[in-house]
This record gives sequence, structure tokens and C-alpha cells, in this order.
Amino acid sequence: MASTDLLLERMFLARRMALRIGVVLIGLLVAMWVSGQLALLTDRGLLLLLVASFIDAGLLAVAVLVTCYYVFRAGLGELGLGYAAGHSLLCALLSGVVLIGIMIVPLQVHGDIHRWRAAAGE
Repeated sequence: MASTDLLLERMFLARRMALRIGVVLIGLLVAMWVSGQLALLTDRGLLLLLVASFIDAGLLAVAVLVTCYYVFRAGLGELGLGYAAGHSLLCALLSGVVLIGIMIVPLQVHGDIHRWRAAAGE
């Protein structure tokens, strides 16, 4: 079984990837909206942006799932099944709202694990 510190490191790596992919998706959607408003691109250009947006949305879904997986694994290793299941579900559900789940839940899990370790060490 992997150590919790390694799981936390992988969780934050997946979190960074999800946030970067989310920024790219927002950029593609803004580009499609601006192009639609100003008629800057041809039909082929809009199709290319649409295909890129779908590919990016798929990559974002995978990155969110990987982040939720590592939230679950890190929480399970230190804090128990109920905590792990609840926080991974919270991460997945809040990710639909401008990736708030990806931004906040891994930080919360990291802080809870360190507080748990500090309390156990006293």
C-alpha cells in the first residue's frame, strides 16, 4: 500500500492537471463564443473548436475522477471509510460548479490529515 504522503502528492498533481485542463476548456468555450458573436471563424474553424472542446471535456472528466480517487485513497488510509467516501463524493459533486470541488476538497483532506497526525502525536 502506498504511503499517505505519496497519495497526497499524486492527489495534488491530479488536481493541478484538472485545473489546467479546466482553464483550457474555458478558453476554448470563450473562443467559440467570441467567434460566434463576431463571425471570425469559418464553419471548419468552429468545428475544430467544438471537437477540441469535447476532447478537453473528456480529459477534464478523467482528471476529476483521478483527483477524486486520490482523495478517497488518502482519506481511507488515514481517516477511515466514511470520511473517504464522503469527501470523494463531495469532490465529484462540487466539481460541476466551476471546479470548486477540485480546488477546495484536496486542500481540506490535506489539512485534516495533518491535523489528525498532530493530534495523534500529542
